[in-house]
Amino acid sequence: MDVVTPCAKAPEVSPLKPMGGHPALALIFLAACGTNPAAERTDLESYMRHVRAWARVEAEAGQAIDRILATQFVDDDEVRRQIAESRMRVQTHVLELRSPLPSTTAVGRVHKQYVEAWQELLKAYDQIELGLDRGDQVALARGRAGLLEWRRDLRSVATELRALVDRYGLPGAGTKDGLPVPTDRPSS
Repeated sequence: MDVVTPCAKAPEVSPLKPMGGHPALALIFLAACGTNPAAERTDLESYMRHVRAWARVEAEAGQAIDRILATQFVDDDEVRRQIAESRMRVQTHVLELRSPLPSTTAVGRVHKQYVEAWQELLKAYDQIELGLDRGDQVALARGRAGLLEWRRDLRSVATELRALVDRYGLPGAGTKDGLPVPTDRPSS
């Protein structure tokens, strides 16, 4: 017995009455068909150009995190200085991430995870400052965990992007070039 997927055999419909007059059914049918591979590849190529441009901001944030962790939160002034300098760049980066928005589901999902990682980094900075202001070790620990989580999140984004790049055979597949992978650092 042949298995027919929703996209393999579309029901015959009138162009004036999609899916026999049920527009909701037409939308469900289109969603079931998935993204056009050519559109997804084009969207991914465009997104990867942006990812490469974002590498400098990622490296700067990673270096700031390294310097913050190196203080072991003993030098409050240095931690605050590092956060203040990094926060401005991160906030600008988050604003820049609002455009362009990916047009396909797969790339959009990766982008959403990427944006959330940066927003969580800002929350980690807030927690650290709160911990310093109040002498709250729990807030400092949450902030420190947030710094480390940012790195894990970016690695996860890079893994997902690499899978998409490999799927479409884009140049640079299987390399770290242009992918947002912060340098592995020992967890302090």
